[in-house]
Amino acid sequence: MALFKKEPTQEDQLQQNLRAWLSQQAGKTIALANLNAFFYQNDFFKLHYFAESGFQADNKQPVLTATVTKDVQKKLSRIKETELSSELKINKKEKSLLDGIITSDQNYFRLYVTPSPFATGLLLLEKLPATKVFQADKKTGSFVQNNIKELLYLCYRFDLAKNPQLAVKNLALAQLATPSVTLPILATLTAIANQTIADLDLEYLFTWVLQYSATITATSTLFSAYASAALPEEVLEKTQAIVTELAENFARSSTVLTQNANQDSLAISEQLLKQIPDLFQAANQKMTALNDKLLNSDTDQTE
Repeated sequence: MALFKKEPTQEDQLQQNLRAWLSQQAGKTIALANLNAFFYQNDFFKLHYFAESGFQADNKQPVLTATVTKDVQKKLSRIKETELSSELKINKKEKSLLDGIITSDQNYFRLYVTPSPFATGLLLLEKLPATKVFQADKKTGSFVQNNIKELLYLCYRFDLAKNPQLAVKNLALAQLATPSVTLPILATLTAIANQTIADLDLEYLFTWVLQYSATITATSTLFSAYASAALPEEVLEKTQAIVTELAENFARSSTVLTQNANQDSLAISEQLLKQIPDLFQAANQKMTALNDKLLNSDTDQTE
């Protein structure tokens, strides 16, 4: 009887990569932002890690650097795959399994893991299929749901790029120095999940998403070409207007867009769609150059 080896899932691969990455950091002091960056480089934006020191809630301080223990491999071997899998699917703030592997000499140090705003939005979005508007046309509803997921992704990527310490300090979206574009999306998704949005308003929202699906997909695809939280300044500059418009109009569309606002957004959308192919090509070239540089670096070290 032929035996077939089970191909590792994306989650299996992520676990393997995480264990390998932590093992490589044994005994080193790391920036905790680099722990989050590891997940971004593996195209995983559903959680983030942050650390605090202090005993009482009113005197807790964010910790930005920590040390990976020298016996990291031994401690990692004690964490079951199912346990780590649960951490990767976290839906509320908890003390991380990696606390004790990632340590600090600061008093009452704790490493936490929490779902990202992107993951929170995905959880809210799961309520969309239960609405009457979705049920009336499930095929269109599924298409709209996927587009909202893409919109949520690109808005969160934009927030991360504009606010580099968002994750490592576990900053609230409402308190960001640069106004969050994810927050309006979450507000509308919360209304959908709580069934406080009228069917007519939800129909308008579906219509708006269908109208802007090309822009949403193009921008999301552009951002996904960069395997890090950072996005080039040129990309941020050229996409800021449309990302802001998309976020604001998504929230506003549930209370009916005005004709003028709709026309203004369409003009910006058309302008961006003309720019995106060049931006995307530039992104691919930069990522290819980076991969070549890393490959050459590994080759040099081997030799």
